[in-house]
Amino acid sequence: MSQPSSARSAALAALLVTTTAAGLFCAGRAVAPHAIDFVVYHRAAQSLLAGRTDLYSATFALDPPMRYVYPPFFVLLVAPLGLLAYEDAFGLWFALLAIATVYVVRGAVRAWRPQASWAYSLTALLLCGPAVLYGLRSANVHLLVVLLTIAAVVAWARGKAGRAAALLSVAGAVKIFPLYLVPFLAGLREWRLCTRIALMSTALWMLPLAYFGPARAVELYGQWWQDIAGNVERLRYESRLDVSLSSASRRWLSTVNYAPRIDRNYPQVNLANLPSAWAHTTGRALVGLVVLMTALAVLRLRASVADLGARAAAAGSLCLSAQLLVGPYTTLLYLSGWLLPVLALPAAAATQLAILPRLRHALLALGIVNVVLALLPGAGLHRALEAWGVHTLISAALWCLSLWVACRFPRRRARCVD
Repeated sequence: MSQPSSARSAALAALLVTTTAAGLFCAGRAVAPHAIDFVVYHRAAQSLLAGRTDLYSATFALDPPMRYVYPPFFVLLVAPLGLLAYEDAFGLWFALLAIATVYVVRGAVRAWRPQASWAYSLTALLLCGPAVLYGLRSANVHLLVVLLTIAAVVAWARGKAGRAAALLSVAGAVKIFPLYLVPFLAGLREWRLCTRIALMSTALWMLPLAYFGPARAVELYGQWWQDIAGNVERLRYESRLDVSLSSASRRWLSTVNYAPRIDRNYPQVNLANLPSAWAHTTGRALVGLVVLMTALAVLRLRASVADLGARAAAAGSLCLSAQLLVGPYTTLLYLSGWLLPVLALPAAAATQLAILPRLRHALLALGIVNVVLALLPGAGLHRALEAWGVHTLISAALWCLSLWVACRFPRRRARCVD
């Protein structure tokens, strides 16, 4: 009787997934006219299929600031979507993002088996729900990259180094920030995983050479590095306010010129009126302090008795929360990265019974604050909250919690010498 029952369950599950995917596809087609970022990917894919290779020109996708800003690998990845009408392509992309979100979060919860699951779920919803919904609405690939990073950390925690390396390599070939985890892995002496990521990443970053030809691909990588990766100031002017720690510090400590920005309606929030250069130096110093303390926490984690699952959860939380502070560029869209520390920290602290209740209460309090801020009415008020750096402070709180958990693991005892 078990075999027919299993087959029936599998058939019902397949029917449910198919029905859900179809519903999400239709919902995506309905909201396609209101999407923000996906139109850039679709237009870039169409330009590529039409034979164009000037990825970083002003007309390859849409006019600036809605231009193509990713490495060449990504446009090859989304090129098949250019064969579809915009509404159909967006419906497919929207369904992929929604299903991937559910699948990855469900996988993380099953892998880390949190206690008090109702509080865990409520915290994740309150703290990460607004950012995830924003990511789904904008259809920006950043949410997918965050999900790939979370899945990679979960795979690492379960001892599946090959899967972790593949997921992290794909994510890093689309947006470079997931590869910031590699120094953490090196600090923890995860040499096998580092080697696999290096090999897989090299293969993925070399794929455009086969399509564009070596000379043209190298030229495109040079353009990407010079105009995008190495020109953070231009990105800051073309998008929403930067909520990394260095930019927030400048707004707190000096008067900021919003005139060159597309949105000039942010208020001045300076608590002091230092010269711009001093404020900039102070921000850089604070970022340096975050990097230093994070590195020390990784070394402390390496010397701890934490098992692989707890160590991976702690290191992943520490990496992503620190990256949001360090930047060099962080917008509200990137705050879907809060998902990793929110999902992983209770698992990292699962054996630290003395601090686990306080950790849960702190995360829940941050979630309540975040959802209250998200529900406040008025675009002007939300601009003021961005300028004041409330999202920066929440990222800082998550980083502090990650630091606290990592440093609480007991160290290995030195062997006694007769």
